[in-house]
Amino acid sequence: MKIDNMKIKFFRFLVTCLAAMTIVSCSDNDEPQTSSSEEEGYFLGDELSTLQSSLAKIDEQGNLVERILGVSLDSADPDNVSVGVENLDQAISIFKSLFADNTNLSEDGLSATFTTRPGSAQLQTAGLSDGSIARATFDVSGLKYVRAVNFILNSAWPENYASESNYKIGDKINEIAVGKYPGYPFPSNMTLDFICIRECKNGLPAILLAITPDAYKLYEDLYDKIPSIKKAMEILEILKNDWEFYKTLFNEATPNLLDESTNYWTNTVNKTFFYQRCSIHLSDGNIGYHNIPITPKLKVLFYLETGTDSQVTVNP
Repeated sequence: MKIDNMKIKFFRFLVTCLAAMTIVSCSDNDEPQTSSSEEEGYFLGDELSTLQSSLAKIDEQGNLVERILGVSLDSADPDNVSVGVENLDQAISIFKSLFADNTNLSEDGLSATFTTRPGSAQLQTAGLSDGSIARATFDVSGLKYVRAVNFILNSAWPENYASESNYKIGDKINEIAVGKYPGYPFPSNMTLDFICIRECKNGLPAILLAITPDAYKLYEDLYDKIPSIKKAMEILEILKNDWEFYKTLFNEATPNLLDESTNYWTNTVNKTFFYQRCSIHLSDGNIGYHNIPITPKLKVLFYLETGTDSQVTVNP
């Protein structure tokens, strides 16, 4: 017997509602359940698309739009890219941030294995003879325009490939629509100010961060440009380097936009036992778990990563 797809979706939603009502859940006025350790069961869409967008943007036809991580140092081998780092720890941190939250990472952070489809990646840290301190390789069918990522110490980065960042810390970009579905839950004409918090350097992409001034309820649906927990932790490390500076930068136009006591939505859903949306406390990295459909209203993080060839206009 063929079951109607809408009935399946309704049944799943009903089960989720009943599960949420049987446990202590977060309301608009309740504090979220929090944890400072990583939890199992994270879900974030397609693992391939997450990895692809972390390395290189492609259009609907599969054409290269922009390299995000790394630059090619050999025109004859453009998909073998390199990025400058300060040390091996930074190389490992960057490698870990490339993947969706439901991709399994080894304890040492040197290997990744997809959970929803075949795919794996390795970070080699020994036996390299070309000046790299680490090399990431990918065994992922469908991954385009990246074969390997070589990590080179910034002190050894070739001078003829040095380039100036398109964005400086504090540069602002606006007029970027972020609503995936018009009117749900964001206004169809919604735009945000994205502020540069990290400059592009030696193949490491610039990061621009935006925070919604208003709070929203988010449910199961996932949205473009909202960071995963891994990406939010990377953003957190940048902000922690000079928290008061970034707090002043973000709060100049909108008071309390960046705040120590606030949780912000990430693009992560925990499906271990029932649906929960996840948020992050940016001052300490604690993760909040909010039961669906009973979720609070929280401000939302949005981010952009861009390489040196971006054409987005910077506003003074």
